[in-house]
Amino acid sequence: TCLGNCRGEQLCATQCFARFGSEKLNAWLACTLEEEECVSTGVQQDTQAFYANPPPVVGSFKPSDLEGKWFKVLGYNPKYDNYPCQSNTFTAAADGSLDNDILFRVPKPSGAGSWQNNFKEKLVAGGGRPGGA
Repeated sequence: TCLGNCRGEQLCATQCFARFGSEKLNAWLACTLEEEECVSTGVQQDTQAFYANPPPVVGSFKPSDLEGKWFKVLGYNPKYDNYPCQSNTFTAAADGSLDNDILFRVPKPSGAGSWQNNFKEKLVAGGGRPGGA
C-alpha cells in the first residue's frame, strides 16, 4: 500500500493522503489520530527549538480576530505544516467556534505538479466545546 511503503516518513504519508484521500479517510484519521488518539504515528515532534524564542502573547486576542484568509508561512515541520500557497480561511460560527477551511497543494513525488487538497476544521477555544463551555 502507499502508506506501507512510507515507513513513517511524513512527506510520503501526506502525499498518500493527498492522492488517495476521501471524506471517509478524513473522518477516520480525525477519529483515530486526533479525537480518540487510538492510533499513534510513533513520531514525536521536537518542539523545543520552535518555542525557544516565542513571539509575545497577544493580550486582547479573540478567536474572531482570525476571521479572513491567512497564508501559512511557519510550522513545526516543513514536510507537513508549510506547503506553498497554503491558505486557512477562518469564519466565525454562531456557536462561538471558528470554521477553518484549509486549502493546500502537496507536491507529487515526481516533482511534476501537485495534488490540491481542501478540508475543514472546527476550532473551539476554552473548554473544548462550542460556546467555550
